[in-house]
Amino acid sequence: VVMEHVDGATLAEMVAGTGPLTPTVALRLLLPVAEALQLAWTQSHLVLRSLKPQNLRVNALGQIKISDFSLAVQIREGEDPTRFDGGHVVGTPHFIAPEQVLVQKDMDHRADMYALGATLYFLVTGKTPFEGLETMAILEQQVTGHIPHPRAVNQRLPGPLCGVIARLMMKKPADRYAAWAEVAADFKALLSNRSLPHHRPGGGDSTVLPLTGGLKEAPAGGRKYDRHHFTGRRSHAGADLLRMLLWMLLAIW
Repeated sequence: VVMEHVDGATLAEMVAGTGPLTPTVALRLLLPVAEALQLAWTQSHLVLRSLKPQNLRVNALGQIKISDFSLAVQIREGEDPTRFDGGHVVGTPHFIAPEQVLVQKDMDHRADMYALGATLYFLVTGKTPFEGLETMAILEQQVTGHIPHPRAVNQRLPGPLCGVIARLMMKKPADRYAAWAEVAADFKALLSNRSLPHHRPGGGDSTVLPLTGGLKEAPAGGRKYDRHHFTGRRSHAGADLLRMLLWMLLAIW
């Protein structure tokens, strides 16, 4: 793949330098990404598998560019998209979809939706999903664990935005958006302060906790949260088996 050279900061560098982005800025940056991934899927059935703030770079004209396609795969009917991965887990732990962790052969464009949701979560909260955990623990938590509701981290965030993030980060692909066009439509609705055309209430398990989950009383001087709430809640059922399987599958990318 031949790619243009892009000078400019990554989204990870932007957050590191200025702190969390406003919802408007974050959505304006990620809307073209959703539209680009829509084009990649509809035209070529391409799944990026490596979407993250470090791979999204803003050039001098303010245009956002996807800077890494090294893990991208083309989904073809009857073919295993992981067949060249040697049985390894492929992706970036903090932003990887559960189905990638489990090396599921029916992976599709919705794996990138999960990564986009994790990226949006990071942009507006300044917190990486499962921040502070080691690699194996992060992968385990992507399958079974949860992270704080975005508004529990940044109280200024609007509810509809948090709902979109939660839907993008549903554990099961079937509970996420069906198509990239729906993601783009909801992003545009948020930017224009309209009701979400593809809003769907509740149902399913999201990596994002409900707003009431795990909050504690605010002490004098500001709100404080349980440290373990920020690093994910562990589901013990099957955790030992999952950990053993991950040790067998994991490769560092």
